[in-house]
Amino acid sequence: MKKTQIKTLFGLLFALILVVSCSSNALGKVDKGRELAQVIIQAGKT
Repeated sequence: MKKTQIKTLFGLLFALILVVSCSSNALGKVDKGRELAQVIIQAGKT
């Protein structure tokens, strides 16, 4: 994949994480949202 495609993909993932975090925050599930975000970030690093 091209670097621009990877950046776009990570941008979309980050936006998704933010939405999930906000939704989880509203539902009182902040920890779950953070865990999910960390798992996705770790997956992106490897």
